[in-house]
Order: sequence, then structure tokens, then C-alpha cells
Amino acid sequence: MIRADDEVLAQCESEPIEFPGAIHDFGFLLAVDPETMTIVAASQNVERLLAFTTTELIGKHVRSIFGSVVHHDMRNKLGYSTIATRRELFATHILNANRYQLYVHTTEKLHIIEGVRPSLDRPELQDRVAGITVGLQSTTSLQQIFELAVSNVHAICEYHRVMFYRFLPDGSGEGVAERRSGHMEPMLGLRYPAWDIPERARKLYASTPIRVIAHMRRDDIPLDFSPAYAVEDLVLSQAVLRGTSTVHREYLTNMGISATITVPIVVEKKLWGLIACHHEEPHTPDLKLLDAMELCGHILSFAVTQQLDRDRRSYAEPIAAAVKEVVSLRTRLLSESEFLSRISETCQPWLAHDGVAVFSEGHWTSEGLAADVLSTDWAALAEIEPPLYWSHELPTVLPAWNVDAVPGAMLLGLGDKHDLRLLFLRGPVEQTLTWAGSPKKDIVPDEDGVRLSPRKSFAKYQQLVNGKSEEWSLTDVAFARQLLAEGQRGLGMAGTVMQQKDNLRILANELNHRVKNILALGKSLAAQSKVHAVSPESYADSLERRLFSLSAAHELLIKADMTGVALADIVSAELQPYVPAERLTALHEQPAIIVHPDIVAMVALLMHELTSNAVKHGALSVASGRVTVTWQVVAGELQLDWKETGGPPATRPSRTGFGMELLEKALPYEFGGTVDIQFERQGFGVRYHIPVKGFVADQLDTSDRAYNTHLKESGMSATLIPNRALVVEDSYLIAAEHSDALERAGVATVDCASSVDIAASLIEKRRYDLALLDINLRGELSFPLAEILDGQSVPTILITGYGDSDNVPQHLKHLPVLRKPLDEEALSALLLRQQER
Repeated sequence: MIRADDEVLAQCESEPIEFPGAIHDFGFLLAVDPETMTIVAASQNVERLLAFTTTELIGKHVRSIFGSVVHHDMRNKLGYSTIATRRELFATHILNANRYQLYVHTTEKLHIIEGVRPSLDRPELQDRVAGITVGLQSTTSLQQIFELAVSNVHAICEYHRVMFYRFLPDGSGEGVAERRSGHMEPMLGLRYPAWDIPERARKLYASTPIRVIAHMRRDDIPLDFSPAYAVEDLVLSQAVLRGTSTVHREYLTNMGISATITVPIVVEKKLWGLIACHHEEPHTPDLKLLDAMELCGHILSFAVTQQLDRDRRSYAEPIAAAVKEVVSLRTRLLSESEFLSRISETCQPWLAHDGVAVFSEGHWTSEGLAADVLSTDWAALAEIEPPLYWSHELPTVLPAWNVDAVPGAMLLGLGDKHDLRLLFLRGPVEQTLTWAGSPKKDIVPDEDGVRLSPRKSFAKYQQLVNGKSEEWSLTDVAFARQLLAEGQRGLGMAGTVMQQKDNLRILANELNHRVKNILALGKSLAAQSKVHAVSPESYADSLERRLFSLSAAHELLIKADMTGVALADIVSAELQPYVPAERLTALHEQPAIIVHPDIVAMVALLMHELTSNAVKHGALSVASGRVTVTWQVVAGELQLDWKETGGPPATRPSRTGFGMELLEKALPYEFGGTVDIQFERQGFGVRYHIPVKGFVADQLDTSDRAYNTHLKESGMSATLIPNRALVVEDSYLIAAEHSDALERAGVATVDCASSVDIAASLIEKRRYDLALLDINLRGELSFPLAEILDGQSVPTILITGYGDSDNVPQHLKHLPVLRKPLDEEALSALLLRQQER
């Protein structure tokens, strides 16, 4: 049964052409084990050429066959760094009364010796090669390089035809330049299907400096191997004597060719084209000629590469303009429709198209011919894997794309995971292609089943093509590749810009959060100081000093880039006017504790109250007094001690002022710690036990930095004045203010919690009629509490110190949001609307 075309092509790809196990008959070949330098394989013609049988040679040391001098010279050549990619002449030797030039190169497993008859001196070859080099200096296009190449190579090799063969983007090829003897049929301009040269052969050509077939109808000479080696161990890709596959011989025979030299043109390590030299008669080239041809191949490959670079540079300006548009789209400076209009105008002279479309933000936008087919199944394009794809017959290769009016497409996948796709489309054109023989595959039976047979005729075959677009040229593809490469770089820069914008936004939101917290704290200080003041003068004085303390704390934060402040610096800032400098230095000898930026203000206030109390009533009120502040971390807790000595005895005041309330309640509230205040004869003292988590900056999870909220009013479900409310706020002063505000609004009982865990415990024990939740609880988000309360139909208000971006989870967006500092009128208005409902 005849297999499908792709199966037959796969069979061609699997042919082991790099280790054929045979050589041409115009020389002999020996393979040598690198470790032992013994011969492990030999061509079967050695008995005729060297008077040794393969059995006599295999197992012998190279020295025993060629002598010590030749062996030494060969070892020297094997030391060359290029020995794996270039044959090296190491001796001219007489064996069996015949002179041979011996060449050596190495493979991954073996050294390979090739012996051929000596070449005649050909001084004109050097002049011819020099002529190519000089001529290339004045070429300005690829076509000029092609013409220069075939003209000079034809003169060098004197074969009947020399053709420059270039590969096209779809894998097919065409003859782009030709020199021939008068009786030869012209092949210039003819096309050749991609399967004429299978991919495996192309890869082999890319690493082979030259390919020779001296006599198309003469059988190759098999190789014999030692038992330890097999055909697969002997890779002959660099060997000038490498044998030829049967299919390739048949192909060239059908062309009327008896001998060939093929020189690969390699660009960026890939086969770009070929210089094919055809002769109608058998011809064994001498090694001087092959060396000259090989050198021509290297020179012309370099020249083609340089010209392609020049061509790429010629459209550097439109590429830069196109990339600018791509970046503008990604950074939202252009809409999709504006982008399409500008990108189409920019690219049209270099990448001709009838329509253009872009996939951005999850949808397609199109213009021109693309707009006419917008209603079709664009999802078919999802089957195409970028970064770069092109076709001039989409309905054939992509059946889901069933719009015959748009057969041509070039798709560029830009951005992360190709989430930005640029699509150029072409409409159908009627065109005539001229092939070297019919391009149809000819599948014939053979002993293994079936195989692909070479074409029997290479006469011109014209094919009328309908339903396809104009083919994407090498220039089209080169432009697209350059646009893709530069576009990706541009998007990388755009991503950096967007990231910087995001960072600035986050920074601005963070600053907004902190400023609002400071304002809320200042407002709370004013309110609490007023409640506890005994006179207007004392109120103004105490408030002013506390605000100065907050200002000093903020300065410390600024110096530390808002990342946290050393506890020693906070204590020093308050004690500096009253304590000698050497005692303050001792503070920094204690464990380094970096206070989290969110609570620096509170810690500074506590130190201010302690210092003020010591100056007014305690140890710092007399010259002999002394204050000692120490701390240590034990089992996850910070133990902070303030100890006064040498001053008047400490007695508990009859009236508890705001300062004492702060000392007793603030830190225990905010962190769930404990406080022990000592009024003793030798002086006043305080000991705090505070959990490190949340207090120390590097212990804090800051993953909530991106959450930002804004004022969003909406109704609440309750209809009665709340009897019991819950305030969840990490700052003691702000929690106290919110509690007072609720009590003034008529709420009977207010419970306060400083963390999610404490609040969750309260919610389990009690039923609440109202809840005020600070979103950012010093490293925790209160959204889980909001979900619980909302599930219990408890009216819940979110409080935030952030700005206007709305990042409250979608399922909680119905909850009202108030910003810090809390506007008591806004709170009252919400409660009033609650009662009205």
C-alpha cells in the first residue's frame, strides 16, 4: 500500500547520508582509533591502490604503514584547533609505486585519513580567487554577488554549468544566476520544491565545506570495519571522498549530469544557498581545485552575510519607527485603531500587505482587508504558534481559516507569552510559477515498500496558481524578523517603563497611606490631649510637644528611606537634650532592633511621654538623676525596660492623664503584649513584653502593599442604631478616636482589636451590629474579617489610609469605604442612612 506523502518524506529524512559506509573511487580512506592510533576501518580499494588488503590494514598502527616521519607529521596536524572542521594535508607519500597526498581530519570518535593522487600546480587558481575578492568590494546587492560568483567559479572549475541556488522562505529554491556552455539547457529562474533537498541533507551541507561526485554511474567503494566499530561510528561529513545516496545519484542522472562539485553558502550557521557545478562527463577534480572552490565558498558566504546585514541596516529607520508604535500601544499612548493606521503606513513600503490586525488586551482589532474578515473565526489563528509564522496559502495549511479572500498571513508574536500579536494579511493573486520539472511527488515501490523517486524530467514546467497570495519574499521575512527582534527589545523597555510607573504608583499610594495615618494620628492626639488637658495653656503646650515628637520620628523615617528606624535612634532623639552623649552611645551597643515604619510614630510618642514625665517629675528633674533604657529579644518577644534612678521617689498620680494612658494601653493593645509599670522609692520604671512580629520591620509580611482603596459609598443592611460595634485598627490612638466617634453617634458598646486574630476571636464570642475595619493592619489585610462579618449580615465599613485606586476584592465592593483621617460627619451620614433604611 502506498504511504502518505509525509511518511515518504520522513523516510528521506531518515536516510543516514552522513555515514554512508562507502566512498568514491578516486582515493582511499582509513579510520584510526585516537587512543591506540590503530586502523579500525579501510576502504575496499586499498588492495588495488596500496597493495594491502583491508584485513592486513585493520589493527595495524599507523606508524607501521606510513613510517615514523609521516606518523609524526600527522600527529602535529591533529593538534590544530580547526582539525574537526577542516582537512589538513600532512604528507605526500609513495605506496605501491604510487604517490598520494594524505589528508587528515577528526570526528567525535575517529581520525580519518584520505589519500588522493597529487594535484598539478595551478597558479591561475590563486588569481581567480583573488579576482572574486576584488570584485566583491564593488558589489552593492545580492544579485551582483550571485553574478560575480557564477562567472568566476565557472572560469575556475571549467564545468559545463555553474548555478547559484538560493533557498526561499518556504524551503523551496530557485536558480538566481547561471553560467553554462552553449549546448546546456538553461535552468536560470527555475523553481525547485523543498523536498528536493531534505532537511537532513541541508544540515549536513551547512557543516560540509565542499561536496564532490566524480562519476555518477560508478559504484561507491564499501568500507570494512574492525569488530569493535560499525558504519554509524564513521561520520564522513568532512570527507571529500564521502559516498553518495542512490536517490541523489538518480536525481542528478535524470538531469543529465555525470559529475558535480557543490559548494554550500552558509549564513549564521545555516544553509542559505548552494553553488552547483554540473558536468556532463565524469570528471575527477584535483585537490588544488577543491581547495580553491572551498575558499570561494567561505568568501562568498561572508559576502552574502555582509550584504544581508547592509540590507537590514537599510530599513533600520522604519523598524525603529514601527517599534516606537508598538511601544506606544503597549504603554497605552495609542489606541488599537491609531496603532494599526500608523504601523500599516510605516511597514507598507518594506512589508507589502492588504490588511493588518493586532491582538492586544485579549481582543483583535483590524484594518483594511483584515477588517473585511473580522467576522470570521479569528480563533483559528490561536492554532498558530508565534513568534514568527507566515504562509501564502492559509486555507490549505490551516483549514479552520476558511476565508479564501485572505490566503496570505504573516504573524508576529510579541510580548510576554506572545500576548501582543501583529498580523499582516495579503489577498489572493493569480501567478505563474516556472519549475524545473513537475513539482509533484513521485512515489514508487522498492524493496522496503515505497520511496520518493527523483523527477524524471527537469524541463520547464509552468504552474498557474490561484487562491494563494503573493509569496512572502526573503526581504519580507528578514524585515519581519528584524521587527520581531527589535520589537521584543522595545517591549522590554516598555515593560520597564510600566514597572517604573507601577512602582511610582505604589510609592505614591504608600506615601498617601502614611501621610493619612500621620494626619489621623495628629487628629487623635489633638482630640485626646484636649480631653485630658487642665487648661488651654497646658493643652497647647502638650499638643505642641507631641507634634514635635511626631515630626522628629518622621525625619528619622525619611533618613531611613521609610524602611524602618533603629530603636536606639528613636530613644536617642527623645533623650538627647537631657542625657550626656556617651550614655546615648551605649544605646547603640544593644541588639539592633529596627522598628517597623508603621509604628515608629507610636514608639516615638511613648518615648516622648516617658522622657517628659522624667523631666517634669522623675529622674531627669534633678542633676543626680539617671535614666537607663535597655532591651533584648527572648523567645520571640522584645523586652523593653525604662528605669529611672537618683531622682525623687515615684508615686502613682491621683489623676490618670493622656500620657499615662498611652504608657499603659498603647503597646499592649496594638501588639497583644504586657506592661508592668513600677512606682518605687528609687524611681519610676516600665517593662514591656512585646511580640516581635509586627514590631520589628524585617519580621513583617508586606505583601499587602499593592492594596489600595478609595471612598465608595453604598448602603448597609441593618436598620437599627448599632448596640455593639467592633473597631479593628492597629493604632491605639486611632482606635480610641474611632471608638469615641461611635459612642458619640449613639453606639452603646465598642470593642477594639488591633489584629485579624484578636478580632476573629471577638467575633466568635459576640454578635456585633456594626464593624469598622482598617484594611491594612500592619502586615495583614482585614478582608477575611470583612467576609465573615458580611456573611453574618453585619454592617461593615472599611477604613483606609491609601489613595483612590480601587483594589478591594470584587466580592466586597458593595461595602462602604471611608478614608483616613476619619471624617466623623461621613461616618454619621452612613449611620443615618442605615437608620433610614
